[in-house]
Amino acid sequence: NFTFGQGGYYSPQNYAAINIPLDYRSRIGDLSYRVGGTLGYVNWRESDSPAFPTNAGMQALADAEARKPRSPNDAAVISRFPGQSQNGIIGGLRADVDYALTPQLSLGGAIRYDKAANFDETRVLLRLNNRF
Repeated sequence: NFTFGQGGYYSPQNYAAINIPLDYRSRIGDLSYRVGGTLGYVNWRESDSPAFPTNAGMQALADAEARKPRSPNDAAVISRFPGQSQNGIIGGLRADVDYALTPQLSLGGAIRYDKAANFDETRVLLRLNNRF
């Protein structure tokens, strides 16, 4: 959905999710860590929308072009993006580790993976923390 006025972003009209988190944290000397995850279920609905919602002239041209008969070798013209409803399992995994170099300074890292409604995200982080 990347057209003028659309933006291409995920924007459902209804979204409901439930997640159950589980975390374990511990420390061994100067090393602290956390591992965890979430497991859940999602249901969402996205309405259909015009390809050019902010430009009536371009939308009228797209509608007219989409109505023209096409041969099997011609590409289809879409003047509206279809709505959709989906549901399913969502969740994520995470791990963090920190090592105290001094009482004020620690070196750490984290990794995260999240599966949401219609996207996956992976993040990796390396950090140096100083407490004043």
